[in-house]
Amino acid sequence: MALQTQLEKMGAKVLIHKLTDQLARLEQGDTTAETLVHQLEAWTASGSQRVLDPLPRVRPLVDRGATLGLLEQLSSQLPDGFAIPPSRVAHSAPQAAGWLTSALRWPLIVKPLPAHGSSDAHRMCIVNNLACLEQLSYPVLCQNFYDHDALLYKVFVLGDRHHVVPRPSIRNVDPAARGEATLMAFDSHDVSKAHSQTYLNDAVAMKTALASNVLRRPDLALLADRMRQHLGLTLFGFDVAAETSVHYIVDVNYFPGYKGIESFQEDLCHLLRQTVDSLE
Repeated sequence: MALQTQLEKMGAKVLIHKLTDQLARLEQGDTTAETLVHQLEAWTASGSQRVLDPLPRVRPLVDRGATLGLLEQLSSQLPDGFAIPPSRVAHSAPQAAGWLTSALRWPLIVKPLPAHGSSDAHRMCIVNNLACLEQLSYPVLCQNFYDHDALLYKVFVLGDRHHVVPRPSIRNVDPAARGEATLMAFDSHDVSKAHSQTYLNDAVAMKTALASNVLRRPDLALLADRMRQHLGLTLFGFDVAAETSVHYIVDVNYFPGYKGIESFQEDLCHLLRQTVDSLE
């Protein structure tokens, strides 16, 4: 039975989804994903039903190049002290090297363009010199890496509510290692779990960074609201690498795990009630 028919028989008003992998496969020409997306679009065509979140709004987040474009549009609206790290898409080692003469600088964090759709989407690396660029599989997103004392703030947004959760992250890059031709490879899921202890983590530095409390939480609430309006999304998360003077928004993802958010069910029900009320 077609999904559209199933939803109509259920009398559903709101559908919550996490179709990021399917949207990524759609970009690769997957016909099954295409059929599913078309069925959802047909179901919402009357305007009396709602998909959280609208697929056209989610779609840019499955490609890091498209996500970068959205963030750059938002850059002028960021609260003081927040910034988007300089980033560029590179299709070859020479092009990546060229960016390092203008927009970028060492070290780089290099990410695959697809943000979903396969396990490779989360395999990244820190690059220290030109020799490392030759070892990459292109195209990639090259982004300036900023030391942030092995601490990342994950911001979870649910409609007009948000939560901030500190997580382990990549340790500071030793200046002595910046001439090495060895890639510092990692899986982003592995280094930022609640109790991650990989070779790239640094529990002591993270504890010290937490104690210093440099994060501007009131400004973060304003940032979450502006991102929600700009992205047109209600269920998303973003990561902040906090330096003393500048806080960098280093990643955005749709419908994160919300692990550690005790009020998740309450917040989700609040969002659903608001959505249903808006349809009446």
